[in-house]
Amino acid sequence: MTESLFSMDSDTPDISAMQRLSTEFGATLVVDVAHDLGCLGANGWGHVGDQGMRGKVDVVMGSFSKTFASNGGFVACRQHSVKEYLRYYSSPHTFSNALSPVQAAVIGDCLRIIVSEEGARLREQLMANIRVLRQRLGEEKFEVHGTDSPIVCVKMGNERLARLVGRELPDLQMVANLVEYPAVAKGSARMRLQVMAGHHKDDLLAAVNRLTAAFRLAQRYERNAERDA
Repeated sequence: MTESLFSMDSDTPDISAMQRLSTEFGATLVVDVAHDLGCLGANGWGHVGDQGMRGKVDVVMGSFSKTFASNGGFVACRQHSVKEYLRYYSSPHTFSNALSPVQAAVIGDCLRIIVSEEGARLREQLMANIRVLRQRLGEEKFEVHGTDSPIVCVKMGNERLARLVGRELPDLQMVANLVEYPAVAKGSARMRLQVMAGHHKDDLLAAVNRLTAAFRLAQRYERNAERDA
């Protein structure tokens, strides 16, 4: 099992190589495309599409709660036996938690946008915003994990400093997700920023300025605590 885009490090595996190994050893490869389907890659097919693996992965699963702005998710598979197993044993076919008509309509309309010229323009704008944000963070000497994607994880390092940064951000009119152990390794805490095509350049620059200010305040608190210890 793997993700096509890892949400904590913004990197991607060699899906083709993993599928070859799975086939060689009689295993089933499951790829979760929650974080890149619709928002990255040619025609919005994410890293599975960019690696030429569309329709070639054993099982693909994804979420409708991100790019598709709804709820629920999907499973697509190549083998009829897997499809039948899921049909009989998956809870949405047994209980009352299947997608509502409204949710399904939202998903369908999002898919229409994704495969359209509008979707291509939005992905182009999204990538431009991602690069602006990552470049500006680099100019402020922040280390940013992974490669260009809507998930921009900014390294904070130790958990105490990261928590101090997270505490300061709301007062600076910014909200960002703090990620720390056990979601990531100890000593690898990070602020997880998520970029949208609708962000303006001023939004991105302001976010970096606020994060920088919070980081400097946190460093000052930490230095004072060490001095008073």
